[in-house]
Amino acid sequence: MIPHRTALLMLAAALLLCAAGCGDGQGDGDFLQFRVAEDAPGEGLQAVKAELLGRDIYLHPEILLNEGHIDTAAVILQHARPMVSLELTEEGAAVMAELTAANVGKRIAILVDGEIVSAPVCREQITSRRALIAGDFDKAQAQHIADVLNAE
Repeated sequence: MIPHRTALLMLAAALLLCAAGCGDGQGDGDFLQFRVAEDAPGEGLQAVKAELLGRDIYLHPEILLNEGHIDTAAVILQHARPMVSLELTEEGAAVMAELTAANVGKRIAILVDGEIVSAPVCREQITSRRALIAGDFDKAQAQHIADVLNAE
């Protein structure tokens, strides 16, 4: 079991590539997606450039967690940096716990508006209902993300 603080830190880099803007959330898929990813190509996997890793990673097609699993989102400031604080629904917390338990040692790609913004390797099961996403974005961009997630 991962402590609450570690669960928050696992998602702390989730918006690194969103600095230039995150669109309107009206793309082909969900605005926020958590998908299992592989480091090597395989049947049924989608190759996607992960700028933060400097190479492609390969996404499984199933979206395991999305904005529907978010109860509320709010902008907070930590160390003078805007971040988006998420509270998962009960179902979202259960999905996160199942997702992380089943994928220890694998990458879990986090996409915002279709772009991979983080792809951490899952080290342990996460059972917290809270998550914190931070990145290289300003308060207006963080507010946009929170607004879109709250509108879902």
